[in-house]
Amino acid sequence: MKNEKHFLYKKINEAMIIFTILFPVVGIFFVIMTIWALGEQAPSEIPLVVSVISLFFFVPPLLLHIYRKKVWLKKYMQNYKNSEG
Repeated sequence: MKNEKHFLYKKINEAMIIFTILFPVVGIFFVIMTIWALGEQAPSEIPLVVSVISLFFFVPPLLLHIYRKKVWLKKYMQNYKNSEG
């Protein structure tokens, strides 16, 4: 049971790291594509659209990173130490 719990914690931690890295990369791709697509048709709309995309793709990973560092890792390490000793 302990190994299954550690495996689950490890996989959740890996998923958080992957989300924290890949989500902003996709956001950068969407920003570049938006600037390219709206460049000639509606240049005045670019700042608004880029702001919305940035909020959606860059704020949640930042919040997840803060949660992971401040809460998740402390809880995981505490559970890991309690199960070992």
